[in-house]
Amino acid sequence: MTPPLITMRGRAPATWLRGRAPAVWTYMIALATLTSAALAQPAPRPPESTSPSAPAAEVSSVAPAADDPPEAPTSDDSPGAPSPDAPPRPDNERRALALMAEGQALASEYALTEATKKYREALTHWDHPAIHYNLCLLLAALDRPLEAYRSAQRALAADLPLHRDPDRQRQMRALLEQRRDELRRQLAQVALTSEEPSALVSLDSHDLAPTETQVFAPGRHRVSVQKRGLSPLLRSIELPPGTTAHLHLTASRPYTPWKPWATLGAGSATAVAGAISYLYGRHRYDELAREVAAACLPSCDDSALAAEFDRDWRRARRLQQIGAGALVVGTTAALIGAGLVLQNRRRRFRLQTDVSVDAVSIAPVLSPEMSGVVGTVEF
Repeated sequence: MTPPLITMRGRAPATWLRGRAPAVWTYMIALATLTSAALAQPAPRPPESTSPSAPAAEVSSVAPAADDPPEAPTSDDSPGAPSPDAPPRPDNERRALALMAEGQALASEYALTEATKKYREALTHWDHPAIHYNLCLLLAALDRPLEAYRSAQRALAADLPLHRDPDRQRQMRALLEQRRDELRRQLAQVALTSEEPSALVSLDSHDLAPTETQVFAPGRHRVSVQKRGLSPLLRSIELPPGTTAHLHLTASRPYTPWKPWATLGAGSATAVAGAISYLYGRHRYDELAREVAAACLPSCDDSALAAEFDRDWRRARRLQQIGAGALVVGTTAALIGAGLVLQNRRRRFRLQTDVSVDAVSIAPVLSPEMSGVVGTVEF
């Protein structure tokens, strides 16, 4: 018997399709439906709503060079207009966003100083970490590391996120921490420990607290310490870049308490002993003079009297000389001791300074091209 397939091919098309038209049309409709679904474009999604508490302003993650302006935030990264479903922004946020847009335009025209003013004004309306992030990069480009470091610190310490995307938020935070560590190596840190809790310690009119380490520009600075009942202290210290100055404040008396009193007592005793010796020598000299006068009545041999009383006269004169010298030395020592006692009644500040070099520093590196850590060793 001939197979059915060969028999089917031998038939005319019209004869083969007779009785099978419904199945064929069903197959063609299904094939056309699948083809149109595969070639159709996806339906557009509504724009993502932007939370009014978390804008995502962002500039280039790498600091701009001195001759290149910072990259202005794009419309996707900057806090743009919210979606129709999101609540309207407050007036202060809208004003801050407008100032940020002006700052971006100025930065693109190399007017970095004017751009920083716009960002600072924006912060007065809305203190958001994304604004601090932009301001940090601008200040770093202007070679103002201290201000840039403080902006980075405020951005990292804020409760609001830098970006609404969690992955982008982690990346921006890592890059900002890296920039902060780079800036800190250009500055100097000051750490204070104090044994006088109520003492007011300041460095160039900036108050220092024992509980925190503060960052200052390198160079010479003036430290002042004040407290009621104590003599104020003024001192100049040199802060090289990349170092930490440890200041230890104590308050003590200038001398050990027994030393001034010992000086006063020894001087007084020496003066009294000198006075006694001088008075006794003078009294003995007068006695010898009276004895000589009595022995020469009505006449006497001078040579014989001189040999008899010469030794006693010289002893009396020596006692007077020793007594006068001891009296002068003892009186002087007693006066010095009295001054030390008065001076030692008031305590004085003592400030010990120890400047150490931050020899090793480790900072994370996270970018689209690479990730890891970078270490710096200074020697």
